[in-house]
Amino acid sequence: MLGATALAQAAPPFRDDMAQRTLACTACHGEQGRAGPDGYYPRLAGKP
Repeated sequence: MLGATALAQAAPPFRDDMAQRTLACTACHGEQGRAGPDGYYPRLAGKP
């Protein structure tokens, strides 16, 4: 029981902002939201 309590307290607070929401997108689209050199992933820059 003590171990479960320690894990629950160690979790970082959840951020509900645009940066947090787009973390999954940056793996393919990059930090700036532009298409890659191969053009496979469309750009996201300027989109809401």
